Amino acid sequence: MKKILWLACAVVCVVTLASCVNFVKKKDGGKKITKNVKVQPFKRIKLETACEVHFVQADSVSVKIVGPENVIKHIKTNSDGTELTIQHTRNNGWKNLRSCDDVDIYLTSPDLISVLMRGAGDFNIDQHLDTDTLTIRLEGAGDVEIKDLICDEVNVEMKGAGDIELKQVIASKASFKLKGVGDVKAHLAKCDWAQCELEGVGDIELSGTVRHFRHKVRGTGSINTDDLQILSNH
Repeated sequence: MKKILWLACAVVCVVTLASCVNFVKKKDGGKKITKNVKVQPFKRIKLETACEVHFVQADSVSVKIVGPENVIKHIKTNSDGTELTIQHTRNNGWKNLRSCDDVDIYLTSPDLISVLMRGAGDFNIDQHLDTDTLTIRLEGAGDVEIKDLICDEVNVEMKGAGDIELKQVIASKASFKLKGVGDVKAHLAKCDWAQCELEGVGDIELSGTVRHFRHKVRGTGSINTDDLQILSNH
């Protein structure tokens, strides 16, 4: 019964969130344009609006925004030299849910160590990413997808509603925490130590090979390791 109530609340929240995005989106428009923004270097990204972000690791820093002109003019990107913040400046009563659902933002940077999502958008890395440490935190409603990751340590935490998928990970240490509503999926191509903690409503699914593995379940979801080869639990 408890799980049913959790799932019912989750469905209501996600449907309401999607409805709000569509409602606000219809109010804006204009012709589609491309805007290039000059920013200081960054290795952290904080997304506080509803748009789709595409990141590519490259030698230089760049920010390109593509979408309706009347929407783009309200998008603010600012870097303090370490963290790039993407947000919407229009004061329409929505703090974290904005009218940027049909906007694509393309980012490049030599390094990426942190992604924090507080809006209702998506974050994608379709190419190879090589970094020392990567932390991914989803506190809003959206999806994160990373195709190919090599790092010393990766930390994934979901407190919002959505899905996080790491299609291939090579790391010494990997940590996954699910405290929200959604699914976390990762293929550990080569990993020395991995840990999972589930407190929310959703599933964590791991595959691949890991030397040491620990897990804890306190929510109403499950941790699926059927396709995970664990070499040692000591």
